[in-house]
Amino acid sequence: MRWFRRRSSRPPQSATPTPAPAPADADTRRLPDPDLPVLDRHRAALLRAGAREAFAAAGVETTPDGAVLRGIEAVYGLDNVAAAAARLPEHEWPELLARHARTMIGALGPDPFAGLDDVPSHLFLRLLPTDALPAEGPRRHVVGDLVAVAAVDHPEHVRTLAAGPAVDELGGWDVVERLGLANLRTQRAEMTAELAFGVRLSTGGFFHASRVLVMEHLLAEDFRLETPRHGVLVAVPNRHLVVVHPVTEWDIVGALETMLRVTREEVTAVGTLSPHVYFWRDGAWEQVTRLGSDRVSVDATGMLGAALEELGPPPAPGDGA
Repeated sequence: MRWFRRRSSRPPQSATPTPAPAPADADTRRLPDPDLPVLDRHRAALLRAGAREAFAAAGVETTPDGAVLRGIEAVYGLDNVAAAAARLPEHEWPELLARHARTMIGALGPDPFAGLDDVPSHLFLRLLPTDALPAEGPRRHVVGDLVAVAAVDHPEHVRTLAAGPAVDELGGWDVVERLGLANLRTQRAEMTAELAFGVRLSTGGFFHASRVLVMEHLLAEDFRLETPRHGVLVAVPNRHLVVVHPVTEWDIVGALETMLRVTREEVTAVGTLSPHVYFWRDGAWEQVTRLGSDRVSVDATGMLGAALEELGPPPAPGDGA
């Protein structure tokens, strides 16, 4: 079941379709791509990945979807650039894709918000994975590969301020961060639910998962929880969904399994953030899951381990207390 919701003013977005399985003895990589037929499937996959990197280098986060890249601000077609790429060796693709990204982004025109006076209620901090952003830019590391960046909420799109000059125009990072956090506190959940083993979730709009940046407010507003004494487990599989479990007893295995199941189901939704479960306590974060090729491991040696020790010794087997 999908828990996330999309802003109703935006057209629905779908994940990249999975091609139907081909016979086992077929080299599917050399079949024509169903969405970019001028390229085979292997080269089309390379083109989509390269185009995504080119747009990210220009400060625009996108998600490949068939013959387009779906960005925060617009949908960018790949048909024309695929036709050009088909005539070029692959080592020339980075320059081609960089030009394509600059051209497409430039076609959007100037930002209608000229400065900080125009955006006080539209500026937010946004949670994003680092691989959705250029290597350098104004941001605050949160935990694992998650960072906080500035974003402006326009009526029909969100502009992520991934480049330094855009943030400087609004007064610099300190000003933007303070205002962005204040605006996150104005957001509300659209729906909350309680699952097995005391796991709770809430869903909401575009910046819903970013509200973990003001965690104490989120816990109180969505779940009527004062700051839990021993911290909380947290998952943010996509931008519309927050999953939490307050640590109150040693037996958190069921809660972790529930959180990981929800995360697996939701991490492929629009606005992918992270497949991991994290631990938060008094403003400090740590990642507690590690993903292997066929298993998930849990690290309880850090802050989470310290919190569990504070609970006292685990109950003896068969203890019904």
